[in-house]
This record gives sequence, C-alpha cells and structure tokens, in this order.
Amino acid sequence: MTVAVRYSRGGDKMKPRFIIAIKVITRFISADRISESVRLKPSHVLKRNESNHLGKKWRKTSWHYQRFGPKSGQASKLVLDALSNWPRDAARKLKEIDQECEVFLIVSCVHDTYTASCVLSHEAISAAAERGMSILFSSYPGSEMEAVVPRPAGMNSRHRRGAGLTHPQHARA
Repeated sequence: MTVAVRYSRGGDKMKPRFIIAIKVITRFISADRISESVRLKPSHVLKRNESNHLGKKWRKTSWHYQRFGPKSGQASKLVLDALSNWPRDAARKLKEIDQECEVFLIVSCVHDTYTASCVLSHEAISAAAERGMSILFSSYPGSEMEAVVPRPAGMNSRHRRGAGLTHPQHARA
C-alpha cells in the first residue's frame, strides 16, 4: 500500500517535495568505475583526495545519483522510479571490490512547515532491500533552494546541509 505524505499548516493541506538520491561511499572504487558498474551518470561526485570547501581532503569517494520529484509526487513512486534504473546486483558487486563500500537510498523531504512525515510503501522498502541498500531519511524545513544548494564555506554543523549531499554521518567521507 502506498500512502501519500500530507501535512497541514493553518488548516491547509500542503505537500512537500521529495528528493531521492542513491549514494555510494567507498575508499577504493573510483567514481568512473561506479558509474560503469551501475550504468548511470552521477549527479554529483566528491572524489577521494580532492579538497573540500574547507581545504581538507576527502577520505572517501562519494558518488550521488539524485532525482527531484514534482511537488505533488508520492515518495514511494519516486523511490521505485529511481531504483528501476539501478541494477539489482550493483551494490553486491561494489561490496565485493570494497567490503567497506556503503550504498544508501536517501529520501529527503523539503517542506515549509514545522514538521512533515514520510511513509514508504512495502514495495519501495523491498526494492531498496533487494538492491542491498540502507535507507536514510532527511527532513529539510525551508525552501526548496535551501535544501539543494550546498552549504557555503564557514557554515558549522548546526546549519542546514544540502539534501543528502553532506549528511553529518557522511560529511567527512
């Protein structure tokens, strides 16, 4: 069963916008090899040993395939659409090359209210599990642009981060 995400503000029914991403974090696999393995062009890549905005070098490669959904879209439908492009055995093959390789499905919700909820269907969760992915949920109160624009130099960890691009758990990837 698929359930649409709904939340209210002042009695009005509003719908958030979802950003769905697949993220691969690895120390030993190059971005080109990941792209070749999954047969997809990344939306964004942070390469190992490249300098970040603070001048520090990334310790791992972080490869992102990102999809932006329409404002009226359901999270489950967007997840299934993004996963339909991802080969079922890609995560397993990447983990054979680098045992520490991590593959995430990131579901980000951009909303303009205090809180929001996201429900994924059994089919969407199963599709991610079949592909060997962990699921990471992110919530970004504020405008759409605030969520997708990477944080400027000098912002500390208490400030809003980019949609799945620099999640605190993986910011030092």
